[in-house]
Amino acid sequence: MLKNRSWSPRWSFRRLIILGAIAGMPMAAAFGQKPPEANQKPLEVQKQAPQPAVEQRAAKHFATIAPGEPLGISVEKADLMGRVEWAMMHSGRDITARKTIEWGDVEKDANGNRKIRYKFYATVWDKDVYIVNRVFTFDAKGNILDVENITGFPQKKVAKPADVNTQAGMKDLVEDFFSKNFRDLTSRETIEWGEVTKAADGNASIRYKYRAKIWDKDTKIMNQVFTFDPKGNLVSVKDVEAPQPALLDKPAVAPARSPAKGHGQ
Repeated sequence: MLKNRSWSPRWSFRRLIILGAIAGMPMAAAFGQKPPEANQKPLEVQKQAPQPAVEQRAAKHFATIAPGEPLGISVEKADLMGRVEWAMMHSGRDITARKTIEWGDVEKDANGNRKIRYKFYATVWDKDVYIVNRVFTFDAKGNILDVENITGFPQKKVAKPADVNTQAGMKDLVEDFFSKNFRDLTSRETIEWGEVTKAADGNASIRYKYRAKIWDKDTKIMNQVFTFDPKGNLVSVKDVEAPQPALLDKPAVAPARSPAKGHGQ
């Protein structure tokens, strides 16, 4: 007695046809979207290569370590370098300062383990400096397996005798001072060096004027005198004058001329 057309055999069969058609086509087409063309490239291929301006900016800010790789270094090498740095942060507490000399290439063995050599200067307890050359081994998952010194290392770095009698020797002492101090100076540009002066006690001094950028922001003109004892140990650093803000170069402006007077005036 119920006359509901949705339950009639004709309507049920029609619905089956529609559902079957939808099931047989891609989901995107079923919802009114155009299916991808047969010759359409995958998303990865569609990505455009970096623009020249982007590559130039990248080259400007990143040092080339392994030419031919993106930004100068392979992803695998960068990964192992990061893992070595992590290992150094969590061990070797006696190394109070470290300066990289060079990184070796990545090597693999039959088990998938990877090795990388790291050579660096290590300052132990802020006193002796050693040249360390080690091979770090990691498994396929990145876990560290072994750290082994290259034969003949570490070597104690022999300090060059200090020269406080010449300008070149005093420059070296000043540059060595900057390599260990004034970390807030992110860049430095020499303006001029003074002559070496000697005191009665044997100490030597040299004046150094330079342009310093602090934390890549403020730029100041510094004029300081560095004094060292006869053995090259720092005695003092004194300002000759208060640091001056470096003025940006501005185009010269011609002085205003008075209006020309007319004839007969």
